[in-house]
Amino acid sequence: MVQVYVEPISRRHYAPYFSVAFLYRPFCISECRNISPRILAQTPIAHTSVDDAVSRPMNQSSLSLSHPARGGRALFLKMSPRFAGIPPLFSLFSDIADPSHSHTNPTVASLIIAFSIALTSGGLWVKTHTYVTQPSVRFKYDMLLVFETTNGPGTERVWSTFDSVNYLMGNKLAPVDISASEQDVNSDGKVDLIDIKAVVRGVGDVNGVKALMAFDYSLGGRVDLVMNSMAYASHSSPLAGSGLYVDGYLRLDQRDAIPAGFTRHDYNYSVFPFAEHGEAKGDTRHASTLRLPVVLNQYNFRNESTYLDAKTPVWESGNSPDFTFQARVRIPTSQQVLYRPTTLEIWKFAWVQILAIYIIFWWIFTKFEYVVFHHRIVDTRVVSDLQAKSHRF
Repeated sequence: MVQVYVEPISRRHYAPYFSVAFLYRPFCISECRNISPRILAQTPIAHTSVDDAVSRPMNQSSLSLSHPARGGRALFLKMSPRFAGIPPLFSLFSDIADPSHSHTNPTVASLIIAFSIALTSGGLWVKTHTYVTQPSVRFKYDMLLVFETTNGPGTERVWSTFDSVNYLMGNKLAPVDISASEQDVNSDGKVDLIDIKAVVRGVGDVNGVKALMAFDYSLGGRVDLVMNSMAYASHSSPLAGSGLYVDGYLRLDQRDAIPAGFTRHDYNYSVFPFAEHGEAKGDTRHASTLRLPVVLNQYNFRNESTYLDAKTPVWESGNSPDFTFQARVRIPTSQQVLYRPTTLEIWKFAWVQILAIYIIFWWIFTKFEYVVFHHRIVDTRVVSDLQAKSHRF
């Protein structure tokens, strides 16, 4: 013979409202129903032993009772063997499939305890999160170069890509040849390297360089960010030089987390206050004095900015009428971004913690409930689905 179907056997425990068993109801993980005392009184009373469960077939319509109830409406506690070993949160789905098996009451105490522990232990509500992505960066061909000569202050030579600035420089304007190239090393559609080269002619002896380079910077994934960013490189030496080479990564700097769920365009304007290349013409009064601290201070006050992480600049010393500035800007493939998650993402991490703690307390209350009712620690009236034992001969 092969087992083809299994039917559950239930033992129901009844108790009045004003009883110790009823006070246990908020902690119960079983099925709770109200039943009329009139119906309960009409149920035949019989006694069933454990051997009957093995020797006799089961009949759902037959009931056996012990310990009759005394007045008042009764509380019906049913241990549901159909989903034994399954947390009641999951057994809720059984009520949808089987309306007759309804009124399942999850453990309120287990849920409250699980939520309290998850909340007080910290980390339940994720306020900030991080993810890794490669930004999309393009060189805007906007630059400002300042060459400090050995002749002292006031003899700097300046060059920029802004005609308004070059016009105000007068005899301080230096002729510069600039070239740039972008490389996609891993062929993923994003720029990995940007090489910038600027050669100044007839500038004389140079002992210091300051360079501002502008980029189009955007992020995708959890956060949509579009902005104009900057890379600042500077170096000085007591010896006159003929060239400066810097090599570093363009890093993202954040003062606060970026909100997720929408595109951020707050800084999608030129980093130079005097820009006029297809953008709103700014104030050119700062260009006449070359107040680089003003430009840098305004830029660094932003919530999101970039900087050139060039730890090993190379200064080429030597007397030469020409000076060459070279910068290799590397785009990190694993840029860490700090953001504030959406409400849906917060709940996604929260319910996993609550469920993990809930299962532990659900198991504890399951064992405790079995001891309380099986060993008759509290007074209840028991109704069993087992038939009374009858003799075959």
